[in-house]
Amino acid sequence: MCEPATILAVGGLGLSAAGSGVSAYDQYKQGAAAEATGNINARRLRMQATDVRDRASDEAGLATMEGSKVVGEQTVAAAASGVDSSSGTAADIAEASRVNAALDSQTIRNNAAREAWGLKIQALQVQQEGKRARRASEKGAVGTVLGGLGSVSRGIYGLAG
Repeated sequence: MCEPATILAVGGLGLSAAGSGVSAYDQYKQGAAAEATGNINARRLRMQATDVRDRASDEAGLATMEGSKVVGEQTVAAAASGVDSSSGTAADIAEASRVNAALDSQTIRNNAAREAWGLKIQALQVQQEGKRARRASEKGAVGTVLGGLGSVSRGIYGLAG
């Protein structure tokens, strides 16, 4: 029959092994949660990028419409003054207004494209951070299990010796 000290030592070794297993599982779950969070945040950033482009399209359209309105007002003002708006300075002013409206519209689109690109890069980074956290937790979990097995092995060797 085993002595009480031996029974306690074996029981302690079992608890040590179980504790290592629980700790390893917790590490694994934390990594999986970090990866899931990274994926959710990446999805949110991609949605923001799409929203930026959509809003820019609307704003660019408004800038073009505003430019057309200005050209129309210039044409009416020129005609009211008795000036031929289809040639000369009046036509040059109208053309400059059209060019400025097109430039404003393109600037809005370009700025939105840059912002959306930045958000997509952030999305990739967040997603990669989540994957790295998961991999690190898996490695940590394996290390915990191996360390626990080492402790149990030393304990068994100590009991046998």
